[in-house]
Amino acid sequence: WTGKRGMIQAHESVDCRVAPLSPLVEQVRQIPPRLDVVGQQALGTLRMQDVHRQNLVRDQMKSIVDVFQLLQYCYCLTCSAPFFMYTKEKWVSYWKSSERRAAVANFLVFLPLSVASLKAGSYGVTTSCLLLDKLLMTATKVMTEKLNTTSSTLESIASSFLTPQTERLSEDAFLGICAGILGAMTILLNFLDEKSSKSWRGIEIRYMGNAPVVCDMLAISSFTLFVIVMESRGAGIQAWLQWLLIFYASTFFPALIMTLSHHAAGSLQNNVAPTASNMVSLARSIEPILFGLRYSFLATCFGMSACLDAVVIVGLLPRTAHDQCLKDCFVGQLPESLCFLFLGAKVAMWGADLHTSYLSPTKEESMFQVLFVDVADSVFATVVLRVLNSLVYALFALGVKLAGNIVRTSSGHIRPDGAAKEYNVLGIFAFGSWALSLFLLTQV
Repeated sequence: WTGKRGMIQAHESVDCRVAPLSPLVEQVRQIPPRLDVVGQQALGTLRMQDVHRQNLVRDQMKSIVDVFQLLQYCYCLTCSAPFFMYTKEKWVSYWKSSERRAAVANFLVFLPLSVASLKAGSYGVTTSCLLLDKLLMTATKVMTEKLNTTSSTLESIASSFLTPQTERLSEDAFLGICAGILGAMTILLNFLDEKSSKSWRGIEIRYMGNAPVVCDMLAISSFTLFVIVMESRGAGIQAWLQWLLIFYASTFFPALIMTLSHHAAGSLQNNVAPTASNMVSLARSIEPILFGLRYSFLATCFGMSACLDAVVIVGLLPRTAHDQCLKDCFVGQLPESLCFLFLGAKVAMWGADLHTSYLSPTKEESMFQVLFVDVADSVFATVVLRVLNSLVYALFALGVKLAGNIVRTSSGHIRPDGAAKEYNVLGIFAFGSWALSLFLLTQV
């Protein structure tokens, strides 16, 4: 403030008595300190926002190999669906991308298989310990009795130990240990291909083209594992109950979680809606596990020959919507000419057997019965395979439909200030049935 107008007192008393300049000048002088204070406050606010953002990102980051967090996610997504829809950003790592949703589904498919193999392995180890204990007791008893005799001690131990009961226990122990080892190998095979959670990486093989070798190996391993698990229980009621529990837990619940995660993702890009027809293509592990489940059932019930006949016949028949929703790994890639060749050879073999038995001088009825049983097994195996395909489709459709009902009923309970009802009855029933099936797997 310079010049004649710099004399504020004369200006206010002579020139302008309406608008004194003293308050204005004082306000201008106080602006720099106030700006410094505002700048410091803004810097502190930015720092707090950065801390909150880091905490939010840390809370949202979830590991796909953390079993407890995955189980908690499934529980919140089903049992407390209204509250989940209001606070779903906490679990964004599990539902945002299709890859993460597929990884969750792969975990749910492998969990029943892991429980069954762990149960079979523990049973095999326990049986082995019982056999070892019995062997030691038998050896001690025989050596005590044969001290004053000239007979061979080893022969006496073997004759005393090898009874029908111990032979059965030895078989169960061997199958149980094999099931545990094969279950661990099956899980490790899934980690050989880490490129995508939705599809398997193809490997270029001469004369075969680009083939998903890991998927085919996993399918064969799961088939062998399920057959061993069922045979270790003598293919009795416990074996069939165990197979049914694995079949239910590997189809219905993964479809339910996939659909609920899809609804949580909303209208994101590349968000393909799960249906019963495309469920297998959304998560890569569903295909080989269902391969092992269906064909192990046929092999245990009707034998390997009838199972192979059913595979070829179903491959040649017109595919229905229930058949198209499934893929059969390497079996589905067999050319039709090879299937026709195999079926023709099989029919020719049946005809030759019938002709031989008819021209036989004795005409034994047992030969006709064996041939009839062989043909009947193949026909029944084909029918059962079609029924299993329809059952898989029905369980997928049930999971998708139930997820839609859960979302609709939960949306009405969401309010701006929170959820008026934090639980969902249908979700509790679905999660409870799945948890019960896993619990029963550890008991049967």
